[in-house]
Amino acid sequence: MIVDHYEQSGALDGIQLKLESMTSVGRPDSSIMLMTPQKRTLFSKGDASTRSVQRLGIQKRIKFKDKEIAILYYSDPEVANLSTIQLGIGSSVTVLLLMSSAILVLISLIAAYWLANRLTRPLREIIPVIDLIRKGDLTAAAPVYSDNEYGKIAKSLNAMTRQLVQSEKVRRNLVADVAHELRTPKRKTYRFRLPPNRIYRKSGSINTV
Repeated sequence: MIVDHYEQSGALDGIQLKLESMTSVGRPDSSIMLMTPQKRTLFSKGDASTRSVQRLGIQKRIKFKDKEIAILYYSDPEVANLSTIQLGIGSSVTVLLLMSSAILVLISLIAAYWLANRLTRPLREIIPVIDLIRKGDLTAAAPVYSDNEYGKIAKSLNAMTRQLVQSEKVRRNLVADVAHELRTPKRKTYRFRLPPNRIYRKSGSINTV
């Protein structure tokens, strides 16, 4: 009917009378609303509010030659209840999805923190040992828990520390030996000098008078 009216008149002006006669035989608790695509109300009948009819009612877009000319809304208590249930289910699903996503993100963060803490624990235990060695404590040793990369680093660090201890022992022994040699009395070497008047040169040789 709406399409026929638009085809005959080229507009929807005067459609209100036809809709009024058509809806007079419908359910008394129903609501009908006709709007333009720009959301301008052309016809409205029923006790339900415009927002309620748009949100909970059945919507049908009316087209003429692929051109949208109007939007028809129909609502009654049964349709409104069904729409409310559908909206409630949709909202519940959305809430459940959001909660599930939040829980998954929280679990992922906890797992990532635990994994990072476990992976970096050997390195965090090696760093204090390096600080002690840097301060001169060559007795410090890094703990070795496994044969992975951290374990190899700890073993290499401990081997380097042992080499430093050995080098320090060699250095101390060398210093002690040098100090001992310096404190030991040396045999005295005496030099004899003759007065200049006792030595004269003759025929390229030196003779003593």
